[in-house]
Amino acid sequence: MFSYKIINAHIKTRTIVFIHGFLESQTMWNVLELQKFNFCSITIDLPGHGKSNLLDLNPSIIYVAANLKFQLNKLGYFEFDVLGHSLGGYVAIELHKLNFSFGKICLLNSNFWEDDAKKKTDRNRVIELVKISKHLFIREAIPNLFLEHIRNNHFVSDLVQEALQISVESIVFYTKAMRDRPSNIDYISNLTYKAMIIQGNLDKIVIKNSMISFKQLIDLQIIHECGHMSHFEQTKKIQEILNFF
Repeated sequence: MFSYKIINAHIKTRTIVFIHGFLESQTMWNVLELQKFNFCSITIDLPGHGKSNLLDLNPSIIYVAANLKFQLNKLGYFEFDVLGHSLGGYVAIELHKLNFSFGKICLLNSNFWEDDAKKKTDRNRVIELVKISKHLFIREAIPNLFLEHIRNNHFVSDLVQEALQISVESIVFYTKAMRDRPSNIDYISNLTYKAMIIQGNLDKIVIKNSMISFKQLIDLQIIHECGHMSHFEQTKKIQEILNFF
């Protein structure tokens, strides 16, 4: 089952596909009030998240993107921009590569390089921890995505409760897929006006200094007082950038 929602379907001039992050679902976009924008939005649950079934494939970001393209084409959408948060950004890149002739791409608190050796080791540790105690991993991982002063907010606890519904198999699938994804530095660097990166200056997952080294090659938007969950932490600013994008 492929779960999705189409907002402002009557607007035919522009469509943006929104792809959520790891341990999240399409509900993460509710805070942006997409119905108020002058474009059609398609929010989806990635396979194994929300109400979408996990793919019966080897773990691969490329396979996930190919499946998403297939599903969008079945719905009659062939031309669209794409915006992805964190893991969703990795999927967004591969989806954009399949539709290179049109559409812009926006990476929200995401990146376009492959994991280094330390990050791969960290992913392997996550896999082992999740197999032992999924609940412990989720209850620690999700609050740590937010700035410390808002970790006790209700929407953080809501995200935790939603993530607890995700299976161990799905978490392992995406952890392996992220660990083994290819570098897309050359691809993003060559997109010029088609690519935008939104970076939180306090993001502990995607480090600002790592992204700034590419600022001559990409449209980089640095959001201040913002960590990895910029759509929650700086909602109005993200809404403004969406209008511009």
